[in-house]
Amino acid sequence: MSVRKRICVMDIGSNSIRMVIYEITPNKAFIPIEDIKETIRLGEGINEKKELKAEKISLALKTIQLFKKVCLKNNVDEIVAFGTAALRIATNGEWLLKEILKTTGIDVIVFKGEDEAYFSFEGAINTLDINEGVVIDLGGSSLEIVHFKNREALERVSLSFGAVTLSEVVDLKDKLGKKDENILREFIREQFKVVEWKDNLKNLPLIGVGGTVRNIGGVHLYMNNYPLELLHNYRVSVEGVEDVVKKLKELDYKEKQDVQGLSKARADMFIGAAI
Repeated sequence: MSVRKRICVMDIGSNSIRMVIYEITPNKAFIPIEDIKETIRLGEGINEKKELKAEKISLALKTIQLFKKVCLKNNVDEIVAFGTAALRIATNGEWLLKEILKTTGIDVIVFKGEDEAYFSFEGAINTLDINEGVVIDLGGSSLEIVHFKNREALERVSLSFGAVTLSEVVDLKDKLGKKDENILREFIREQFKVVEWKDNLKNLPLIGVGGTVRNIGGVHLYMNNYPLELLHNYRVSVEGVEDVVKKLKELDYKEKQDVQGLSKARADMFIGAAI
């Protein structure tokens, strides 16, 4: 009789916490069984005091405890949990990790920024037929960038800003005025100055990982009446991204919540990340 193993992968991110349960077959194929995500914004305000807020810690613990129950219900054999920027940056991140271990038995691995960049690249490249390009993973509190050639990672960097961080630079919830847009663009340009190798790259595909990029694709897909709701490997031109930004920055919060392809949970901060 063939033995199947069930494994849960848990991603404790700066914007959301996600778990996916996979059943691994004897021939090493994997079948997703359960996929749950909760948006808790663990990284909110992290750049001010380098501390996780008490209410966010409480919410994260409750979410992970709930996810553990789902794992037990689904007879999961192993839980692999990892944390990213918020847990990397926060001075009280270690305390939260100990509480998670104490209350759930889950030992969370916190990735270094460059390791997070590498794993984003590995996950993307193995499902795409592209020889050279740039992988970007825009999370809540960090942005990972990898330049690869001949399907090998050459350069990788992690920058300490993300979708949640950008929402704290200027107010992104309602319509974005010209002044705030200029402040935001200047902030982003300043952050990118450390990535000197980017200036040597021309005409390469940009491969996006994460919720912001999925939402850019989703909005563009609906704007252009694309016949399939299939985002993996969906392609958007630079002009296409600009069209999404142009449309969304003119809308208030309520209007953004009604935009097809845009997650309601991201409506208040999406425009900064898209820019």
